[in-house]
Amino acid sequence: MNRVFMKQPAAEIMGRSRHQAELDMVEALRFHLFYLRYGEVGKEWNTDAAPRCDGSHYIHLVCDGEALIRWRGGELRMQPNHAYWLPAHVPVHATALGRYCHYYIAFRCAWHALSDIFWDWPTPICLGPWDAKDFIPVWKQLPMTLGELWRTHIMLQRMFAESFQPLDEVIRRANSLHVRFQKMFALIDRSPDARVRVSDMAKAEFMTTNAFSRAFHSHFGTSPKNYLNQRLNQEICRLLLSTELPIKNIAEKLHFTDEYYFNRFFNRMNNVSPARYRRLFLLKSTNTESGGDH
Repeated sequence: MNRVFMKQPAAEIMGRSRHQAELDMVEALRFHLFYLRYGEVGKEWNTDAAPRCDGSHYIHLVCDGEALIRWRGGELRMQPNHAYWLPAHVPVHATALGRYCHYYIAFRCAWHALSDIFWDWPTPICLGPWDAKDFIPVWKQLPMTLGELWRTHIMLQRMFAESFQPLDEVIRRANSLHVRFQKMFALIDRSPDARVRVSDMAKAEFMTTNAFSRAFHSHFGTSPKNYLNQRLNQEICRLLLSTELPIKNIAEKLHFTDEYYFNRFFNRMNNVSPARYRRLFLLKSTNTESGGDH
């Protein structure tokens, strides 16, 4: 019996293959929430001479009052009923214009082993309006249900999907970097550790330290040491704000040689001591979600 085989056009096969690859990229994207808190602050919240900067991204969901955020090259006035994204590693001067009330979410957005796909995003942005009445009554109820935590998580993703136009470009770049430095990212993000050196990163990629540093800088626009410090700082900030671990224990957990060196490192990265950083961000706050990623 003769069999008839239907040939699929090559373009159609390639189209499906590309579509599957893009679905895989979306599947690999992860928004990790560290905590959701409420802050009602005034002038004590303002930065002084040193700008505020750490390793976590923040979404400000403004309820009442206004605040001014300034960074090198621009400023943004945060107003009620709007959501604003303050990217990690962008030093900002913050000023509460009178009484300022807001919920704020700390998060990171990871892609496979890449710890943060927005690691070099340069400017705060407005993510558009948010509907406070749909969320605040639930957030005031403790503890939140798993369903409500999931709904909050979806709200964060939806804000970026609808309002952050360069998202496609950022995801594709993350994919390219992950393919190029997959072993190095696995080393850093499996367990951030103060003992890791650039030579360890190079060894993971089977490269000499000099060759690795040149290749890394050409892809990232920064040195591997700077990226390593940013990733370590991000983990410290997460532990300071989402756990009650004493500062000494955090230093030990991340394998700093001693608490003095740990404090020096954090001061250099954030222009504030770990203890003061923890106090500043917990000031007049009500903790409605904490304890790791959801």
